[in-house]
Amino acid sequence: MYKPFEKLPQPRITSIRYEIDIFPERRELLLKGDQEIVNPHSQPINAVHLIVDRDYSNEIQIDGAAIEKDDPRLSYRIYKLSPPMQPGEKRRMRFTTAFAPKGIQNSTPVVEVTANGTFFNNGITPQIGYQVGGEISQRNDRKKRGLPERELMPVLERNCTANCANTYLSNNSDWVNVETVISTAADQIAIAPGTLEKEWNKDGRRYFQYRLDHESLNFYSFLSARYAVAREEWNGIRTEVYYNPEHSWNVPKMMKSIQKSLDYYTKNFGPYTHKQARIIEFPRIASFAQAFPGTMPYSESIGFIAKMEKPDDIDMV
Repeated sequence: MYKPFEKLPQPRITSIRYEIDIFPERRELLLKGDQEIVNPHSQPINAVHLIVDRDYSNEIQIDGAAIEKDDPRLSYRIYKLSPPMQPGEKRRMRFTTAFAPKGIQNSTPVVEVTANGTFFNNGITPQIGYQVGGEISQRNDRKKRGLPERELMPVLERNCTANCANTYLSNNSDWVNVETVISTAADQIAIAPGTLEKEWNKDGRRYFQYRLDHESLNFYSFLSARYAVAREEWNGIRTEVYYNPEHSWNVPKMMKSIQKSLDYYTKNFGPYTHKQARIIEFPRIASFAQAFPGTMPYSESIGFIAKMEKPDDIDMV
């Protein structure tokens, strides 16, 4: 239905400021974002198309915009711009994304917010533009519905003329600056991308302020748990492992791996552009690891509780 909008020119995000409140004891989340968007195209933009996460409530305000279409079934919204956004023009887009469980649920659609081990990324916030990730991806399912096969990768072009700045992570932003103020329960540590600039306590809660050290791709995570923290330093870079105190076995190996990696990669590829490198444990609700600016969320199930019993086993940790 909305596929014809896939290549519609849309604004791109240049910087974001977050205010996030996590309430682990109630499994509640309140996230407020204030981002700068710009029209990088040579023609005016008349409307902003947004995809929202249906498991979260979303309130959105865009300078000079009014909602023209709201499709809750497909989580698609269109905001009409008046006046249109001119080439090179910048505007602000503010949004609130929230989650609060109500009663006893038949299932658990939101597993990212937990009593101890909250882990979510900025993909839960409103996304600008048509997102192919929402399409049916299984080849046989598409065939049954008369849909063509998906284009898995764009055709290589020596002189790229369109969508050249899009990555596998985002089609609506280039490099961005990110600042975050994040709060959580008094006995937990909250983590956001970037350097920790400030920490304080207020009204029985714990607050942290982070800022990216270097412009980065617009994909990163936020976490909160009752962490123990191992800290060392390598050539002026803080290396840290945040872990469940009961899962300390492999922490020294992880710390050594961070530092050996920094040593090899800086010699062979280039300087490391952040002031810290963190590995952060999250619950085995999921079993993967990810690399974000300065932070590497890592499931307890594939590293922290791994046990190497045989001397000739490959030490995956």
